[in-house]
Amino acid sequence: MNTKTNRLLAAILGAGTIIAAALILKYLTSIGYIEDEGSKRLMRISLGILLVVIGNMIPKSAEPLSGGCCEPSREQSLRRFTGWTFVFAGLGFSTVWLFAPIEVASTVSTYIVIASFSLVIVPFVWSVIKRKRLQPPV
Repeated sequence: MNTKTNRLLAAILGAGTIIAAALILKYLTSIGYIEDEGSKRLMRISLGILLVVIGNMIPKSAEPLSGGCCEPSREQSLRRFTGWTFVFAGLGFSTVWLFAPIEVASTVSTYIVIASFSLVIVPFVWSVIKRKRLQPPV
């Protein structure tokens, strides 16, 4: 199988796992096996773990580095930065949902995700702007 097929299968498997986990947690909550708060916490912790997995996969993506947002060394540096940012964001997200009260966890985890995406978007946009400035007009 080629890389695109593998990534598509991984994405489908990941999405199926998230849906299955949500359905199982919903069922366990409906029969009273776990409380609603526990279900919410478990689902959010698993989403944080998913963010860690995605962050770990980003720098290892098999896409060619030429023709991207910037020169290949800068692009790989951005991929590593994005990966580490997502890993730390996922760990923080899961930790907050593991230990903090629900009201606090909801707010703080939202800020963690917004901050991590902002940290990633700013250098990417800067690289795209810089590359467009350096390219001669067509």
